[in-house]
Amino acid sequence: MIWTLFFALVILLILGTLLWARGIRYRKGLHIHMKLGDSEVTPVLSESGHTMFDIGGKTGMLLRGENGVVQISYGDSDEDLRWLRGYRYGEGAPKLRVVGTTMTNRMPYRRFMILMIAALLVAAFIGFGIFRITRVGKLLGRALTSEVQHSASADVIEDKDITSILIAVTGEDGAPDMIKTAVFNKRSKSVKLLTLLGDTQVSHGGRLCRLAEVPGQELSAAVEDTFSIKVDETLILDDKAFVKVIDSLGGVTVEMSKAEAEQVNTILTARYGEDCTLLDTARLFSGKEENRKVRCDGKQAYCLTAVTSTGAKPDNDYVRTEREDRVINAVATRRSLSKLLLSTSRFSEAADGTATSLSTGDLLKLGFDTASYWRDYRDSYRSAGSIRLPVTCQELYSTDGTRTLYTYPAQLRQAVIRIICYDMKG
Repeated sequence: MIWTLFFALVILLILGTLLWARGIRYRKGLHIHMKLGDSEVTPVLSESGHTMFDIGGKTGMLLRGENGVVQISYGDSDEDLRWLRGYRYGEGAPKLRVVGTTMTNRMPYRRFMILMIAALLVAAFIGFGIFRITRVGKLLGRALTSEVQHSASADVIEDKDITSILIAVTGEDGAPDMIKTAVFNKRSKSVKLLTLLGDTQVSHGGRLCRLAEVPGQELSAAVEDTFSIKVDETLILDDKAFVKVIDSLGGVTVEMSKAEAEQVNTILTARYGEDCTLLDTARLFSGKEENRKVRCDGKQAYCLTAVTSTGAKPDNDYVRTEREDRVINAVATRRSLSKLLLSTSRFSEAADGTATSLSTGDLLKLGFDTASYWRDYRDSYRSAGSIRLPVTCQELYSTDGTRTLYTYPAQLRQAVIRIICYDMKG
């Protein structure tokens, strides 16, 4: 919506400029307000087609030209009268200029001021849009450029109206801690955020979340092989970049329980030692409320996404995915995104740990395509969260407690088709 309004204003500005530069149509009763130095005169166009006026000790004439526009004859000047404000006529100094036209005998300064204010607002809007584009371009310019590694053997779902972006956050060992795929469908005007469960068995062996241990295996190729989703673009952030993005927002507000807050503190201590701020659980959960909205910095929010259990048994996929969605939802709010594009240099520093195949042009094109329905998706995502894949699978545990999800390829492919092509839930 914003980009549509932006280009509409630019087109109106161009059309207004062209209209302003063309000749003034000759109309009976039209007041032509003119100035020459400190002298002013306002002749009124007559029905006869020629109107005399005196200013600066000289006599001039306004005539109806062959093309229906007003012609001015003053001194050595004999030309069409133009809408272009400030255009000078005649020889010598000062020169005669037209300050406006009205159908009443009032000098058009008020209208001029309104037009000037409108022009300044349009210019400010355009400048702000360019500033935002520059901020995103600066980030992408500093990010490591990567190419999408496609699978040669995958039977991916091909659809020209569907664009998918693989988004992943990797840990210190390079293994992906969070794997999402944003799917944009231009035909149905919808956006889907898919959570790819990291314990899923991939075709070349191992689990999706442990691809760093498989030599030569790329995440995008593994996603295409396993889920039949064609990966058009990738955006990979390491844990430090993810933390910097949230810190550049000044933190995010996330709802969590006391058990989750205690687990966040445990992970914070294990990962960062003394280089972190622990949540004050005694103060935050002093009342009877089970859940509280907590302001988290980047490290605290990242550790919340890493919580796998708040009790004796590991939490199920729904609970763990819901924690990730809470953090992403806090980042994706309108206020947070605006702050992200206006933030300090820490926003650009996040690019140091980012690898992407996206360019500024790709982001702008995606923004134009999704502007009309992005808000509808954002509201639905807040209420329903992301969609987990695989939908159905066989869950097995090894002797050391490692879980692996074995999929049914044919069923998984049909589920993906229903989700991304027909906007079903799976």
